[in-house]
Amino acid sequence: MEIFLMITMIMVTGLIANVIGKLITWIPLAFIQIAAGMLLSLIPPLAHFQMQPELFLLIIIAPLLFNDSQNTKLSELVKQTKSTFAVAVILAIITIVVIGFVLNWRFGVFTLPLAIALSAIVTPTDAVAVKSVTISRQVPTDVMQSLEFESLFNDASGIVVFDIALTVLATNHFSLGAGLLNFGYVFFGGLLVGCVVGSLLLWLRLSLLTHNLGEATLLVPLSILTPFAVYLLAEHVGVSGILAVVATGMLHAYQQARLRLTSTRLQVVNKEVWTILSDTLNGFVFVILGLLLPNVVISMTQTSVALIPLCLFIADLIYAMMLFVRFMFVRLNFAGHNWHGRESWLFSLGGVHGTMTLAMAFSLPLQLGQSAFPFRTEIIFIAAAVIVLSLLVPAVVFPLVLPAKSLAFTQAELKHTRASMINYALNRLNDEDYDSRIQTMVRDNLRSQNGFFTGNQKELLRLIEGMNEANADAIDAAVHAGILPPEANKITKRLLVKYKHGHLFHGLWAMAQRVWFTKRRIKHIQSMPDFAERVAKIKAQHHELLDQVKEILTEATNTYLDEERTAQNREEIAMVHHIFIRRWSQYAQRTITEDMQTQLNDAYVQAFQFEYQYLQNQLSNNKISQGLAKELSEQVSSSELVQFEAGLLDGEV
Repeated sequence: MEIFLMITMIMVTGLIANVIGKLITWIPLAFIQIAAGMLLSLIPPLAHFQMQPELFLLIIIAPLLFNDSQNTKLSELVKQTKSTFAVAVILAIITIVVIGFVLNWRFGVFTLPLAIALSAIVTPTDAVAVKSVTISRQVPTDVMQSLEFESLFNDASGIVVFDIALTVLATNHFSLGAGLLNFGYVFFGGLLVGCVVGSLLLWLRLSLLTHNLGEATLLVPLSILTPFAVYLLAEHVGVSGILAVVATGMLHAYQQARLRLTSTRLQVVNKEVWTILSDTLNGFVFVILGLLLPNVVISMTQTSVALIPLCLFIADLIYAMMLFVRFMFVRLNFAGHNWHGRESWLFSLGGVHGTMTLAMAFSLPLQLGQSAFPFRTEIIFIAAAVIVLSLLVPAVVFPLVLPAKSLAFTQAELKHTRASMINYALNRLNDEDYDSRIQTMVRDNLRSQNGFFTGNQKELLRLIEGMNEANADAIDAAVHAGILPPEANKITKRLLVKYKHGHLFHGLWAMAQRVWFTKRRIKHIQSMPDFAERVAKIKAQHHELLDQVKEILTEATNTYLDEERTAQNREEIAMVHHIFIRRWSQYAQRTITEDMQTQLNDAYVQAFQFEYQYLQNQLSNNKISQGLAKELSEQVSSSELVQFEAGLLDGEV
């Protein structure tokens, strides 16, 4: 129960941080999430939160890297294979060695194996952290791709060297040949395991699709479980679980590219699920980082307060050396990019560190033989300081040297174009020869694409009450004039009762009475010899009455809204009109016959085609941008999928 409570509190904190990040856009979301985590550490159950590194890598890092790798552009990775290997392996090892030897030379208390262990901890870059500081900046494409590819693979380099350093610390023995052999086994073995297991899982996935068993409820959970299974298996055989997960993700990316149009619904659902899961785990990463930082500082103050300035100096020195080594490596063209000074500095500053570094720091053992592990608290503190520095420096420098990402469209443009698209489809639909109830239902659902009401709530309620009174008066007048039979009042009451506040019990009681009366009436009619003819006659009379009632209510509603219309309540008037249409369609839909279902399906397909046609025309005439057209096309596709799932595009009644 305590673990569940802690996870829930971290999730809620991440959600709150995301909301604040939407409101305060000039502060990187990562800093807001870290600050939220630090505030969360003040709550007693989380005041002494301890991270289990193995569990953290399995539950959070593995699925995040899997999602990043399955969304990787394989064609670009193939082009940059040599450069990716250079920065993920060669650059990582050079950085570890340089920093380790400098620390050992400058600070004698750090033995060479201990200094190498520290440098291995702070070397890996973090894919999530890299995105957090570049999300609002227009980073050159080749630099950004190199940073992303590097962060996918250099974790393994750091982890392998870190394990070798710990082994040397424990045994006081080092063999270069054995170290290189172990590095090759862990690194390339991880890639091999990921390819083999990933191929088996893809074979299983394709077999299910081939045998028509590829339902989203089966394959999406299989996709989610994939990184956990691959990571555990790789770690069990002693190779890099991180690289195994990345390799499996690459295979999934290859399969998705080949089967892009196969099982479209599955592709959409799988993408949306992974997007939600990735965003949630990304929030976890920095909230947990903020949750751990106060504990690191407290541990330092309890053990060696006097060493805090020295540890901060060491962190600054490490960060400066990493910047220098990274800059010189790409500037001297060891990565094969032929970059100039600006791109080289951007790459250097983009080497952001995150929770992978902190996870490795916390994985340091408490004991080394019979004594405590040397400087464990200080190393964790230095690693945390390097993380903060690597986030803070680019967050300050990038806005000064890089332009902001240009938006393909504004929210106002999106809203205006979407409304115009819907109106175009509705106007074209009016020219088609569809039943009035079909028109009403389709119009209602198309209008729902416009989103939520944001106007004056009190004015909206006033207009709804006024419309209800106008509707009731119009029907009463028609009944008294003999235009409508008395049964018309029953239809009006059923339409209006659920929109009046405080009448929930009355509505439920009325519904129960109708069900009881209908059952008794059906039993009575079924006993008659001409049952089928009577039912058909009753339905025809009811449909005719509905059309008459709708005509009178529509005229009454339009007259009332025209009288109440002002320059200030246009949005409220439009919303009331939408409510009237929605109210009627919900009532009319209960009376739709099986014969009308085909018309309804055709009308939906026709309406969506009109929307696509509008977007294509606007794009061809250069009235909207490519990005805006793509965004709205995806929204129309999602609407089609929703209607399909509701049974309105596949013949389901």
